[in-house]
Parts: sequence; structure tokens; C-alpha cells
Amino acid sequence: MNYYKCFRSFLSAIFAIFSFLSATILVAADTTESIPEPFLPIAELGPYKPIIENMQNLLQQRQHSEFYSVALKFLKELKENEWEEKRFEAKTREAGMAKEWTYYLISGAPVMEMDEFFVSEKLPKKDDLYVDIYARSKVIGIIQNAPFGVRRESAKRIYKRKNGIDYKEIFTPEEIRKIEIAHVAYYAAILKKSRDAYRQASVEKRLENYLQTPGYSTTPLTLPSNNVMSDKGIQEILDNAMKNEATNNPNIGYEISRLKGYRLSTLTSYGMPWGDAKKKGFAKFVVDSFPNDAVSVREYLKKAGYVSDIALADALQSAYPRMKRTEWLFAGLPDEKTTEAFLGTNAFIKDPLVEKELEAINNAVKEALVLNKRAKKRFNLLVAKFRQEAVPVPHIELYKKAAEELEKELQVAALADSPQTWTALHKAECALFSKLELQLVLQLQATKDAALLPPMQKYLKLIREEKEKIKTELATKESKDLALLPK
Repeated sequence: MNYYKCFRSFLSAIFAIFSFLSATILVAADTTESIPEPFLPIAELGPYKPIIENMQNLLQQRQHSEFYSVALKFLKELKENEWEEKRFEAKTREAGMAKEWTYYLISGAPVMEMDEFFVSEKLPKKDDLYVDIYARSKVIGIIQNAPFGVRRESAKRIYKRKNGIDYKEIFTPEEIRKIEIAHVAYYAAILKKSRDAYRQASVEKRLENYLQTPGYSTTPLTLPSNNVMSDKGIQEILDNAMKNEATNNPNIGYEISRLKGYRLSTLTSYGMPWGDAKKKGFAKFVVDSFPNDAVSVREYLKKAGYVSDIALADALQSAYPRMKRTEWLFAGLPDEKTTEAFLGTNAFIKDPLVEKELEAINNAVKEALVLNKRAKKRFNLLVAKFRQEAVPVPHIELYKKAAEELEKELQVAALADSPQTWTALHKAECALFSKLELQLVLQLQATKDAALLPPMQKYLKLIREEKEKIKTELATKESKDLALLPK
């Protein structure tokens, strides 16, 4: 087996992986907003206590994909079991609060990372990539389309007629008001997380870091130069060869790249700061919940990510006309003409909120490119280990010398690193090798051509050895740092 030929297909795609580090190391941000916990303890949820505790445990164990799936299924079953006729309001106190706990957990749960979709080392389906987005959209849709009767007398009468019970028999007016305010907070937290996901996805898309793994292609088909064979005949040979290759050796890297593309595109469109389709709905919802209370309206708009005065004016103006009865909403904000002119041109980029987001994106890209350069050199050492067998004997000494010089160069660079940079780089490399390990496992499962398995298995072994080496170095440094702490 010529390892060199097999490995050549690795290089271009593998180098692209290093830019993926930015998403996990450089752009991480705490997006958790303070949202009110439901007032009824889980212990008092009766038959719904186990399912809510299960959701909590899934979140604590970082099994986010399973959590979102369980939460969505529960909301669907709860609606089917409660006779509500297009209204999502439960007939019992326990059911109502179980629903509220589900909203609370979903709105506080993190936006998923790409790696979390690879459950049991299997390629996810396209729809699986949107489970967290589906869950958040479900919560927004329910709380927006099923307002509590405390706001509208007509809704209160309809609820009693359909369910045979007065809503006030389930919750007191004070409790209903707490739930209503909590819904505004959930909605705001979901929109804020969507904006943060937009920022992170924007960094990934600008780096064009679609995670790839080579397809381990066999020797390319040689076109027969036969005047008797028609162009159609040649095309048929090529088509059959491609079908056989796709069957025996599917390109897992391409599939992951395609899935990641779907996910990033959805995140960037879903959380677009100025093109957010939910902006108008949220503005109406928060104003409806806090009539004549401009302070609370602006407080929750800011929690949703509309921080500056021009952003507040735009959000409110998208839902309400400027007139005498809405003066209380716009008091102290830029006027209508200024807002429209500002947002109708590229001038909106000068808004402090947008400037901050763009600066974060640009800084993350710059840092990622620096890390990418260092990581490529680090990876060259792994390349040297893998393809050493393919180097002709007359050149083996030169090859080893080049590898030694590269290793020495990296050691010198590492000495100049600050402790934070050293740790970040090693953690990033560890994350990289974990991703590459997963892809190689998937490729080994998918490839049916036995001749292609040995080089993949050898490379997988090297990847695992490198990962363990890095983990050991990190653990050693952590132990030394702890030993230096004052006792």
C-alpha cells in the first residue's frame, strides 16, 4: 500500500479544519440571560415531575440534542392530552406549570454546537440540525399566539366555554401575571441567543471553515482513447465509476461539510440583527404585556438585544405607527425620519450595538487566522510521521532534518507564548483531533473498499496518540499550576 498517495488526499481538506477552532475557542460567549424560574417547585408537579427532572438531568449532562427532542415531544403530547382547541392552556395546575418549566428550560438552554449532533458516532439527518431552533420557535409560537385571559376579557370567556373551567380556578391573578411576565423574559432570552448564534456563525462563514474530511478516493479512472467508443460510451464509464465510488467509499467529509453549511445558513438568517422577522412580533408582545409602561418595554427589548436608542426606535416603529396614543413608547428616542434614514442606509453599521458585534466578528477572525497558521505547522509534524514510509531512501535524512527543524521552531514559539496562549492553543488542538477522530471513525464505518482501510486505521491511531499526548501535557501543566498556588 502506497501511503503517500493515500495521504495526499488528506492535506488540502485537513488544513481547512484548523480554522474550525475559532468556533469552539475564540468566539465562546456567555449568552445566558436572567430569566425567572417558575414559581411552582418541580416537586409539586405531580405526574409531570419525572419528565421535567429528566429534562434537567439531560441539560446537566450536556445531552442537548436529546433534551430538545424530549422537550418538543412533551409539548406535543401535553397539547394532545389537554382538550384545548387551538389554545395551549392546560386544564390543571400541574399541567400548566409543567408547560412553564419546559418553556423555562428551553429558553435557558444553550444553542447547540455542530459536534453535538453526532450522536452514537452517526451522521445526523438534515432535520436533526434544527432541533434547538425548532424548540425555541415552538415556545415563541405558543406564548405569542395564546395570550392569557388576564389581558383580554373575550379570551377569558372563550377559555371557560371551551374547557369548562375558569382559568382563575387554576391560577390566581397574581400567579397569572407572574407567568405572563415570565413569557416576555423567555421570548427575550430566545431572541438574544439567536443574535449571539448569528455572531458566532458569521465568524465561521467568513473563515469558510466547513469541516471536511477527505474521501479516500481510489486511483482516478483513466479515459480510454478509443475512436470506436463514442463520447456517450465514455460518459457511461465515468458515471458507473462514480456510482461505484459513492457506494463503496462515500465522502463523509463532504457530507459533514454540507450539513454544516445548512446549519450555519440557518443560524445566520434566524438571528440576523436587523432582518429578524420576530422583531415585530416581540415588540407587540412586550407592549401588550406592559401597557403604558415604557420603562419595562425598553428593559425587555434591551434584554432581547435591541440595546441602543436607534435599535429601540426601529423595533417599536416596526410594530407601531407614530401617533398621539403611542407617544409614550417613543419618548426620548430618535424621530421617525431619522430612524428610517439611519436604517435605510449603511449608516446603521455605526450603531454602537452593530459596531460591537462587527468588532467581535473581526477580532475573532484575526485571532483564528493566527491560530490557524500555528496549527498548520504543528500539523506538519503529524504529516511527517504518516508519510515517512513513502519518502525515497536517498531523501529520508533531509526529510527527518526538516521535521526536526520544524519541531524546534514550534518549541521556540511555545516558549514565547503566555500561559493563556499556550493553554488555548493546546485545548484547540485537542478539540481538533477529537473532531478529526470522529470523522475518521465515520469514514471507516462507511468505506467498503478493504484496500483503503489500512491507511485510515494507521492515521486514526496517530490522531489518537497525538490527542492523548496533548491531554497529558495540559493535565501536567494544570497540576503544576495548582502546586504553585498558596496553601
